[in-house]
Formats: sequence, C-alpha cells, structure tokens
Amino acid sequence: PRSEEEREERDPRTATQRSSPQQWLDSFEQHREDLKRVGAYQGDDHALISHAGKFGSILSPGKLKGLRNYAIKGGVEHEVFLPPQTGGKGPYVYKVTRPPTYRGLKFGFAPNVRSYVRYLNNMNAITGGELDGKVMGVTMNGADPAIVTRYAYIRGTKPDPIDLEDKLIARGWKQLEDNPNIYIHPRANLQLRDAHAGNFILMPSGRIFPIDVHVDG
Repeated sequence: PRSEEEREERDPRTATQRSSPQQWLDSFEQHREDLKRVGAYQGDDHALISHAGKFGSILSPGKLKGLRNYAIKGGVEHEVFLPPQTGGKGPYVYKVTRPPTYRGLKFGFAPNVRSYVRYLNNMNAITGGELDGKVMGVTMNGADPAIVTRYAYIRGTKPDPIDLEDKLIARGWKQLEDNPNIYIHPRANLQLRDAHAGNFILMPSGRIFPIDVHVDG
C-alpha cells in the first residue's frame, strides 16, 4: 500500500507539489530534451504526458470526478473548481485547461506549455507568493492533455472596472489606448494582458488582487 505522503502527492484535493512552477518547467523541458536526444520526442503533448507519468503526476479522470461536484464559473481557458477545505489546508481553487477551442491554443491563451507555466510563475511573483500557484499534474480533457493547477482561494468580490483601472494606474500601470485589457508597467518592464475586472478580486481590505491575468516580462 502507498504511504500517506504518496497518497497526498497523487490526490488532486490534497497534493502539495514541492516544486515551484519554474522548477516544474525546468524539469519538463529537461525531459523533453532527453526525449529528443534518444529520438523519442513526438511533440509537446506526448512529452507532457510522458513527463507526468515519469513523476507520478498523471491525474485520472476518476480523481477529478469529485472536483467536478464543486465547479464554479470558469472561462474560455479553464474549468474551475472550489472543493471544501480539507485537513486544515486551503481552501484552494483548482483549474483544468480546456481543449483548444480559442484560436487553436491548447493552454488557454498561451501558445505552448512553457508560456502557460511562465504566466503562473509570474503571477506568483507579482503577488509576492500569496497566490501560491502550483502545477499539480496532467489529465486528459477529451483527446487533449490538460494541465491541472492549484491556487490559493482569495476571498472578495469582483471589482468595479473603473475602480480597478484607477488602482492599477495609481500603481504605475499604463492602459493601452487600443486595448483596455492590456496594461504595461514601464519601470518594471511588465505587461498585464486579459486584465479585466473578472480576473481580479476586490478584497475586504480594499486591495485589488489579480487571480487570472497573463503577466509577461
């Protein structure tokens, strides 16, 4: 029988992957290069599944079935679940990337695995680690591999769009005139994309917290 630690690692409700998104990405890219070196590379989909299998992080549809009882409103990019808090941990929000239905991109708006995980890593950075985003594993969403991620649940409400704009500008962000959902921060050399009110939380303290924006930089 598996140890308690092994059960925790493989259960998407309680897993606590011990590597950062960047460490996960480094591991994946090394695995992909290893496949190429031995002539076994069959594309990123295959590499993603192969990497997850190597490290025991393939999450079967059965393991995700329980999560689907706690579905909350998702978007074009993800299915989103908020299960009850377990074992004194969380609560956490779980996201599963949808099949390629928007511009043919498999992982949300990201063109590839690397870009998708870098967005997560950058989100952790701009929130000072409070978002606690982690890659939990890989599952199949129809015929396509899907990345499963976990985030801290941030309590609050959807902000008013004008208030959001004012707060971002006060922090040094500049809104693009031709696309109000993109902001740049010249001093920090960063760009926020998909930065609409639905991707932020207004916390009880009045703080605006990003939960699902794309951070490039």
